[in-house]
Amino acid sequence: MATITDLPSELLIDTFAYLDRLDLKAVRGVCRRFAEISTPSIFQRVLVAPRYQALGAFQTIFQHAVYHKYVKEIVYDGSVYDAGLATNEQVYMAHLSRAECDAYRLDSWGRRKRFKQYQQLYHDQEGIQDSLILFRTLERGLESLPNVTTITYSPGPRNVPIEKKEAKDILPRGEPHSTPSFGGSEGIVQQCSHRGFHYLIGALALVKYSGIRTFRVEAADRPSEPQGTIFTSYAFELPDQAQLQAGLHLFSTLHNLDLPLSLAILGTSSSIPSHLTALRGLLRGAKELRTLSLHLHKWHPSPQSWAPNTSAVSLVLGKTTTWPHLRFLSLGGVHASAQELVDLALRHASTLREVRYSRCSLIEGKWSDVVDSILRTTHIDSFEISKVHEAVVGSRIFAHLSEAEMREFTYSGQLQVGAGGERYYVPSPGHRSVY
Repeated sequence: MATITDLPSELLIDTFAYLDRLDLKAVRGVCRRFAEISTPSIFQRVLVAPRYQALGAFQTIFQHAVYHKYVKEIVYDGSVYDAGLATNEQVYMAHLSRAECDAYRLDSWGRRKRFKQYQQLYHDQEGIQDSLILFRTLERGLESLPNVTTITYSPGPRNVPIEKKEAKDILPRGEPHSTPSFGGSEGIVQQCSHRGFHYLIGALALVKYSGIRTFRVEAADRPSEPQGTIFTSYAFELPDQAQLQAGLHLFSTLHNLDLPLSLAILGTSSSIPSHLTALRGLLRGAKELRTLSLHLHKWHPSPQSWAPNTSAVSLVLGKTTTWPHLRFLSLGGVHASAQELVDLALRHASTLREVRYSRCSLIEGKWSDVVDSILRTTHIDSFEISKVHEAVVGSRIFAHLSEAEMREFTYSGQLQVGAGGERYYVPSPGHRSVY
């Protein structure tokens, strides 16, 4: 009787690709053949973070005579130990009391021990960054990793195996156990949170690493787990020309960009924040993009709020930015005018094949205008809107409607092509037409 060990290597490689890291390690112990086939999958992704044990594991891989060739993706764990918790025992204990986890229900001595442990890990984290250990380790690692094509920002918290026991009964890094107002404005704290990400793009530029084709941010959408440190637009607060050029170096080689982004806009100033100006410049320089996914979170302006005449499309993407090779476009959580969305599609009409708009709000115009233009003036093969609406319904602001009224004026649907090639819009089941 044939067994799995009799399968061709190509099928085993495809099969092992569905396994997580723990299962792959178990597979390696079955036999020499399984070990040889599964090892490349185990080391395709490596974790980097400003923590000694994580950096030690990273260094072990990039210095290995064989494993370094298998690495195709660097996952940067952006979750950070919080200054407000590490420097104020009373605040730490208050967060510990609110945490819904049996591991935190310790006696007073155990709780204080956990605070001291958290405090030490915070100081290690800051020392690793201040002394440029993180930057230099990334530099040496990139020089030894010839096949990396993907950079992933993870809000975390992620731990290498050796860290799991140490971290299991202290407060997790990042939200919700953080104090964003500590030490000044939220903007300053967010900039500090993303300092390690700046070191990563700086190291890529320093070693002239030109093989990165995909940059993606993992969305923090795990309600039952810690959210980590969410990726915000403050990650693009690049304080000097050298860092801006490092960012341009990364974006100039990208083919795929997946950017769930918390758009940070503070105050009532009508001027565009510098971090958004920098982001727009980086996107303008990403001329090799094939796929672009931009989904904004935690920004819900009404027409009377910040910069009422500025939409998210012009704010982040710019009004005339064009990507000559763009084939896939997905926008989510975006406030824009109907004309801006139409113009964006028309500028890429010769290359675009798939467009998705989800949870978007029109501050001017109607969704019927967008749908008509896509269907009649482009050759896009796949077009879909999902849970979109207009910011103003009649004379009322959408956000002020009841839940039942919101559902009534929320649209979902997709393009369909008939047997004769005719193109038409079909609402999703349970949704009204945009017309």
